[in-house]
Amino acid sequence: MAIGGNILLITENEDTVQQVQEKLVLLRKTDAVSIGAYANIEQAMSLPDFNVVLLDEYPQNEDYTLNALKYIKNSQNSPEVILLMNEPTQSLVLKSYDLGLFDYASINCEAYELMIRVINAQKNYQMKTNLKIRNIMLENSEAFSEYKSFFEYTVLKNSFSDLVKNVIIKIHYSLF
Repeated sequence: MAIGGNILLITENEDTVQQVQEKLVLLRKTDAVSIGAYANIEQAMSLPDFNVVLLDEYPQNEDYTLNALKYIKNSQNSPEVILLMNEPTQSLVLKSYDLGLFDYASINCEAYELMIRVINAQKNYQMKTNLKIRNIMLENSEAFSEYKSFFEYTVLKNSFSDLVKNVIIKIHYSLF
């Protein structure tokens, strides 16, 4: 399954924009990079369908960076955030992880390092989205007992039976 998505870069530094665009040159055709500034972060967050935010560390203001991270993680689609830093500091990294940071990278890192982080963030976002969808489906099918917080026996029995049939069919067809 191809994972495509938009990447949002929040920065105040024009050099960072150029460096990120050079490093993400190997993006797939389904990926796109949008650029926003700290001043218009609300407008940037309203862009549709992005799943990764590259948040450039705000110059000389750790609290401003942390507030932006908090705002992004509390947004409706809660994208994965990669913090881009000139010189990583332990305090900022630890505080950022507490707020839901996915990963961090030096702005001067190799292109492949940033690409790996972005791809992993996209995959993680896709996994979280799939889990949310499956949980909604289970809730709608009343598979959980409200009192016990466990699967209902009849639903579990039918689901397991369908799973076994599908596996047997796949094995059967893979032999031929």
